[in-house]
Amino acid sequence: MIIKKLDATLDRDILKRIYLYEEKIFGTAGVGQYNISPFTKYGSTYAIFNDTDIISVIEVIFSRDNIAYIYGVSTNEKFQNKGYARMLMNFMFSDLKDISIFELTVTCSNTYAIRLYSSLGFKITKNLDNEYFDNEKRFLMRKEK
Repeated sequence: MIIKKLDATLDRDILKRIYLYEEKIFGTAGVGQYNISPFTKYGSTYAIFNDTDIISVIEVIFSRDNIAYIYGVSTNEKFQNKGYARMLMNFMFSDLKDISIFELTVTCSNTYAIRLYSSLGFKITKNLDNEYFDNEKRFLMRKEK
């Protein structure tokens, strides 16, 4: 098992595996073939993987205001409830130690993710209705150092 921050040039094979994995799991809501490289080059992509599986992934984009927006957090169904998302998020926090604010959105019904994010210091700051034009209710969650 490998845990690392991916490089847009050196880790192209892993990035391809990630977009294929996310396409299968999330359909059009995943980062996608045309966005995974720019997300990695101009933001950050973190992954836990082995020779055969993408285990857990986080994609992050940045604003000019020292805010990191966590676009996606996912863990392969085969590896869920084993602490991989928490491990990867803590790895990301260590890597992005100069960032003072982290934000993400989560579907209101995803109680498992809300508990995870809350345990990592995130707080619900806003209700979002139809944020992604899919009629889903979401929370905006924020962690400040």
